[in-house]
Amino acid sequence: MKYINKRNGKITANVTFDEKFKTYALEFEDGSNTVVTVSTFKRWYAPVADSTEEQDVCADGTSYAEVGKEIAEQAKHKAEEIQVVTEEIKKKDAKDVAKVTDKALAKVKKVKKERKVKEMQEWVKQAESFIFGLVTAQGDEVFVPNNINMRSFKVGGHMYAKYDFSKSSIRLAVKSTSIQEGVRACDRTLNHMFDAVYTFNKELSTSDKELITKLLAGARAQRVTKNTKEEK
Repeated sequence: MKYINKRNGKITANVTFDEKFKTYALEFEDGSNTVVTVSTFKRWYAPVADSTEEQDVCADGTSYAEVGKEIAEQAKHKAEEIQVVTEEIKKKDAKDVAKVTDKALAKVKKVKKERKVKEMQEWVKQAESFIFGLVTAQGDEVFVPNNINMRSFKVGGHMYAKYDFSKSSIRLAVKSTSIQEGVRACDRTLNHMFDAVYTFNKELSTSDKELITKLLAGARAQRVTKNTKEEK
């Protein structure tokens, strides 16, 4: 007689009982074989009805329909277990992604905050007011180019000094040939008409103001002299 495994549906080709060890040696139709105890055999194996006699129940009285239902239930429970594990993994991954996203957003906000344009420091505004006052007091022009943080000072329509600025510093540039004797050397030189550059990075002191006054006076005097010669 042939028997079917209730769990995997494998059908035996030959069954031999060993009286000595009280075990069943099973050979299956697919060529595999195994040895099981009597209790295991009775629990998981049921006879298969042959072609001459239809049999609807197993040896233990369990119907094949119930056996099939049991196998289907086991498969269902296994699928549910897998689904639960899968959902837990998804939740964990979602939390990890959220953490990474939050960190990234915080970093972006930090960078934007650092890049936020700072307001011009008050001392820069005061220095600018002082310098422009020296220029306009003599009737000279403060020329304003478009979209550039630079101003040039003119007398008789000709430039004699250049001024540029940032939010936290200012620079005054004049011709090195116009610098009066006794005035300190410039901070750096450029390959430019106004080659001598003086830089200020903090509130102007009294000596700074005296230096700027002398630089502008020398530069203007040189330009006025040149204008006079050109007129003649």
